[in-house]
Amino acid sequence: MDQTPPPYNQQQQPYQAHSAYKRGADNGLLMGVFLSVLFLSTCLTVYYPTLSLLSLVMFCFTPILVYRCLMRSWKADRGMSEFSALWLEGIITFVCGTLIMGAITWITLRVLHPNFVTDAFEFAAETYRNIDSEQAQVIVTTIDAAIKQHLLPTMAQVVIEIMLLGVFSGSLLSAVITFLVRLRKVN
Repeated sequence: MDQTPPPYNQQQQPYQAHSAYKRGADNGLLMGVFLSVLFLSTCLTVYYPTLSLLSLVMFCFTPILVYRCLMRSWKADRGMSEFSALWLEGIITFVCGTLIMGAITWITLRVLHPNFVTDAFEFAAETYRNIDSEQAQVIVTTIDAAIKQHLLPTMAQVVIEIMLLGVFSGSLLSAVITFLVRLRKVN
């Protein structure tokens, strides 16, 4: 009886399954850089209005980026991934991405513009002050009172809220994108 293994075909690579956690973390690195640029460009539109165009383009590109990441996994799994596994990968991508975005944003704003929150509220008050409406003036009064009484959120609170928004909206977006990815047939 021959105990030698069959010859290995060099052109056919063995299938290696990767967990949704690993793929999501790998995609999260790219998503973190992407979300950092998106959030910082959005914050800085107050000072550089032309950055709003970059923010809009990046915002519209976000579903395409998620689709490409999940489609890569769908193809790597030869179309055999469960809905829950792809969706989990998308959620992990946004969790890791928003953690990176939060750290980069907090450090950048803390070092470069420590009064960002106060300036943003003052800008909002000034914008509403120019509107001739009773409701707008109530908003101005509320914002001015919040500034005077030091009731504004801290930079860390703002970043945490943005991170939670990113994870929540990213999980919803991932569910929709996962549904679209699974419609595609893989040979």
